[in-house]
Amino acid sequence: MDYTVLRATEEWQRAASYFVRINAMNRKYHIPLRDEFDCHDNDSSKYVILLDGTYPISTARFYEVDRTTALIGRVVVLDEYRNKGLGKLTMQETEKWIKELGYKKIIIDSRLEAIDFYKKCDYKLVESSCKCKCQSKTKTFECTRMEKYI
Repeated sequence: MDYTVLRATEEWQRAASYFVRINAMNRKYHIPLRDEFDCHDNDSSKYVILLDGTYPISTARFYEVDRTTALIGRVVVLDEYRNKGLGKLTMQETEKWIKELGYKKIIIDSRLEAIDFYKKCDYKLVESSCKCKCQSKTKTFECTRMEKYI
């Protein structure tokens, strides 16, 4: 399949990212929109979207932590597109943009069930990181910090 990568620079493109997140997180896990969208969903965050034709199927968001570090979050692939390498492609495109912007380090607060995925993307567990619980009103995800130098 031929997928298109979009770096969201306009509001309608960011809406494509939101579409994927709503369909994957709100519909599947019943996470209320108020919990899925947070203070980092703003003009200073950047979004990568994968399209199948014109249909948004995968997304990731990142934002600056400090001058050398960016944090990737909200990495989502729609269920029917999983296990096709699209999560990895989304991460590669996000990392490429982060590197172009001059960041040297990327951090991710990974859900425990996603640790192996991020390890395949060359992320390492942060030894001093403790497990945390990311909680919405209806679902709790245990998370741990991972990082990668680029």
